[in-house]
Amino acid sequence: IMHIGGVNFQNGRQRGDGSYYFTKICHVWGWASWRRAWQLYDAEMETFSEFRETNAINNLFLKEKDRKYWIDNFEKVCKQEINSWAFPWVYSIWINNGLCILPNFNLIENIGFDSRATHTRSVDYVHNEIKLERLSEIIHPAFVIECKEATEYSLENQFTNPNIWSLRYRRLKSIVKEFLN
Repeated sequence: IMHIGGVNFQNGRQRGDGSYYFTKICHVWGWASWRRAWQLYDAEMETFSEFRETNAINNLFLKEKDRKYWIDNFEKVCKQEINSWAFPWVYSIWINNGLCILPNFNLIENIGFDSRATHTRSVDYVHNEIKLERLSEIIHPAFVIECKEATEYSLENQFTNPNIWSLRYRRLKSIVKEFLN
């Protein structure tokens, strides 16, 4: 386990029999790690060219669009077209066969939706109104195994779904247009 997150982007779907589930997708709203894991962080993604050339991504995802999404973004980070510490963190988790823990209930309220934010400037951001819940008891899952359904759902609804990105783009475009008028 390399990452513990506090946000839940599963839209009310519970995964497994515990208060949390395991996935290879990490979300970075309200997260934590350990020194032993962070020491494996490869900010420069030094092994990425070999990762790409050997098609190691094929061992992680079945769908071509998922593989393309991650490879494209990793390449953009390496070319310094994207300024992100999160993509190298995801990469570091994967190349070290790590898993992430995410809760079955959203425990995070992101209050950083405004013009001063680095990445979430739009108040209309798709995930800005996720209901905050309380966790009264921690119930551990029976097995430490990736919940592939949760991973696939995150990929489809958080990352690689073109409809989500076009919705975000339209919202951002309308905010910019309103700002300029």
